[in-house]
Amino acid sequence: MSRRLIVHIGVMKSGTTYLQKKLSRNHQRLAEQGIHFAVPWARQIQGYKELRGATYASTGAWADLRSAIDGHPGTSLISVEHFASMDPDSVRRLAEEFPDTTVDIVLTVRDLGRQVPSAWQSTLKNGHAWSFEEYVAGIASSEPNDARRQFWSRQHIPRIVRKWSQVFGTDRLTVVLVPPPGSPHSLWERFCAAADIADADGWPEPERTNQSLGAASAQLLIKVNALAGELTPPDQRRLIKPLARDVLPALALDEPAIGFQVPDWLRARAAADADALKRSGVRLIGDLSDLTPVDVPGVAPSGLGPTDELEVAANALTALLMAGGGAAARADRD
Repeated sequence: MSRRLIVHIGVMKSGTTYLQKKLSRNHQRLAEQGIHFAVPWARQIQGYKELRGATYASTGAWADLRSAIDGHPGTSLISVEHFASMDPDSVRRLAEEFPDTTVDIVLTVRDLGRQVPSAWQSTLKNGHAWSFEEYVAGIASSEPNDARRQFWSRQHIPRIVRKWSQVFGTDRLTVVLVPPPGSPHSLWERFCAAADIADADGWPEPERTNQSLGAASAQLLIKVNALAGELTPPDQRRLIKPLARDVLPALALDEPAIGFQVPDWLRARAAADADALKRSGVRLIGDLSDLTPVDVPGVAPSGLGPTDELEVAANALTALLMAGGGAAARADRD
């Protein structure tokens, strides 16, 4: 049985993919320090899904993950960004799964200026067709709407801290602040301090992390998603996600970036979040000023013209055809 379990709960878009890939790549180095990190990482996300009772989860995935944790005598570490938005009953259920283990919670958070455009891109990759302006208006609104619900269920930091502290205690919760652009500190450095990972400077970097969309690709994906709105979720995953997750992000370096000028209401919200964290009593790694929203340089996607989208569409189609041709060639050889 693990003497200690560290659960990295997110939040989404706070460098979680980077951390998960780096932890996975260096799991043997972690093992040398007595820290077990279950690989492949898919075991962790499937375990989370079954714990939450998702109908599409792999049967036995949670039992497999829990068995690996219980079978390790030292420290175990899991990282699933969806944990942060779990409802209170699910948080209590997680605690009940490990009654005799010391459980420490690590929450990574990033300034809202960078979170908003990043979260919008995630909605596009998952099939939504909101324009950036519609999305920002939705999360700013006090009226219930899907954009507001999706964003704040995952980014309401004081509520997430309160929910997890009520179950595990403030002394068992560490909040890691993602450094701002240009900081001499790194997210990896701060995460290692939170998770008690030693001598991790110079560990190999992951080959590829979560990539952003360019502005033209985002506009193209809005149109694709609108046309594909009648697809079933399995068909959407099969037909659209390869385009959204693999093809279009690879084109981003040749496109204008998605820009965002932080509005006053978001600055006020960030200041309130920082004040709530200061009063929460949880351990903080980083400076609360790191939560000050920063403007994201780039352009408004809706300001691009049809020529920009047409060029991206042609490049994306070429990439898809080349990928399909490679698969066909492999099938012929087989």
